[in-house]
Amino acid sequence: MTTQIVNQHPIRWKDWEKVVAKAAPRYLRRAHAAGARSVLLEDVRSELAVAWCIARDKFDPSLGVPFGAYLQRGMQNHINAWIDKQIGHVGMDIDDDLGEDGASFHDIIADGAPLQDETFGDRQEFEHNVARLSPDAQTFVRLLADPPLALYEEMTAIQARSDHANAQGIRSGVPGHITGSLVFDLMGCERTDRNRIYGEVKGLARQILG
Repeated sequence: MTTQIVNQHPIRWKDWEKVVAKAAPRYLRRAHAAGARSVLLEDVRSELAVAWCIARDKFDPSLGVPFGAYLQRGMQNHINAWIDKQIGHVGMDIDDDLGEDGASFHDIIADGAPLQDETFGDRQEFEHNVARLSPDAQTFVRLLADPPLALYEEMTAIQARSDHANAQGIRSGVPGHITGSLVFDLMGCERTDRNRIYGEVKGLARQILG
């Protein structure tokens, strides 16, 4: 990372890395308590590192506020806004548990793989159950079950950003599969729509499982 000179003393990442790392578990607990349970510690660390970069670039020593205090406030504001966004980014994927007995999405509505003779029965079951959802919830389920090329391209872009962050000494996690969050992003769903659709899918799961 680059540095900024403040009163002849550079603001260097290595001098503040431990401060950022120490704050990460606290914000992770806050994220989980707020409902963003799919958030990982690596995600929080990456966002706090972004907050550090912003603080470094915008810090004005003439205001008389120590950089440490400025950084703490900056991290708080940045991560709270990020957590609020993640609450609507439901990290559901096709193997998530949806029922009280631990059944996965695969168990509730068939795998959604391309139609083949040997899986025709599963596909029929899939279509029958998905038809019980609202149109946008149907779209979500079908995209999650059979992701289009655009979602895999986004996964590639996420990997590239993560590699860039790692090269600069910032640990960054990457999902190993298509998540509900990526599908919602592709659909352009707002937070309220994400929560409603997720609720519909979980409601369907409960009905099927009885």
